[in-house]
Amino acid sequence: MSASRIGANYETDLAIDELMMLSVRAVRKGDHDRAISYLKRVLSREPQNAHAYHLLGAIHASRGDGGRAVEMLTRAVQIAPEMIAARFELGLMLLDQGKVDRALVVWAPLETLPDEHPIFMFRRGFVSLIKGDAPAAIEELERGALLDPELGVLNQEMARIAESLRFGMEHGDKEVREPQL
Repeated sequence: MSASRIGANYETDLAIDELMMLSVRAVRKGDHDRAISYLKRVLSREPQNAHAYHLLGAIHASRGDGGRAVEMLTRAVQIAPEMIAARFELGLMLLDQGKVDRALVVWAPLETLPDEHPIFMFRRGFVSLIKGDAPAAIEELERGALLDPELGVLNQEMARIAESLRFGMEHGDKEVREPQL
């Protein structure tokens, strides 16, 4: 049997968790098309896999396809309402699309998280921003980013947004505007 045939069998016989692991590796390497391919295979075998929908949503968001990202993240949250990261990211995407009321509804269950949970802090920061209180938003986003180093990319993004807000305040922005997400 040829080596390419062995590889083909290996890829078709992978378990769901192996496909998920390969998709995460592909994302880390910037190979989003391969990651999407793996995730579609996961969903063809396990259509209710919320983690696959969550990762697809994140990939589409990183590609600038907000509509598709919202669709995938919504599906993840419908399947697994307790997925706080997917719920938070869905709220961010809705906020980015100007759907503030919908974002707040999606984020409502996050209010029950402990006060020192990073996602709770991030949500509170964006709620402060929505209310026009940039200093409070900066404080909450920065505090949240310090609480859990395991949230690497999300922490970096929240710190970037806080820095953007700070820059705007220091350079005389007359009104608080949400930074580009």
